[in-house]
Amino acid sequence: MKPSYLGQNFQETLAGIRGHLHAIGADVAVPVRASGVLRAELRRSSRIAVFEGLPSQRRHDALLAESERVDVFQVSGFPFYQAELEADPTSPIVKTLANSENLGEFSGEKRCGGFHPDYTICWESPYGPFQALLCFGCHEVLFAGGGSHLRYDLAPWSVHCLKEELAKLLPKRANA
Repeated sequence: MKPSYLGQNFQETLAGIRGHLHAIGADVAVPVRASGVLRAELRRSSRIAVFEGLPSQRRHDALLAESERVDVFQVSGFPFYQAELEADPTSPIVKTLANSENLGEFSGEKRCGGFHPDYTICWESPYGPFQALLCFGCHEVLFAGGGSHLRYDLAPWSVHCLKEELAKLLPKRANA
């Protein structure tokens, strides 16, 4: 499923992504405490699903080709492969994202080519489905769910931990 922001080239796509993030309200800084319910529900969740994102918009041709695949779906307007990975609810992935000390207020757009989620972490709660979209290029997380989109900077040590832990899941993929 092709994302609506996908343009004819990198610059058009980058502008489209920025417009999309603005439209969902994810281009402003909000206090970390605003994500408290999302993070608490993540800690309580008994099932954590992980989905890998498509190539970065910096690799525009690859993103365009991959977005045409039938096994692609969208989370908050961003494309992911449908091959689901599972994470242990007690894993460092959950502990890292649930800990407010690993988050900082969104400091603005980075010069890395724009927000691009490498992974999304999904969980269910009585309040509905929630997701944490992780961009390792920007060192950011975009929490989504309950009608909110909250974007934060990730502490450098948390990026390292998340990359390391998510890499452990990749060999377990059904289509690996």
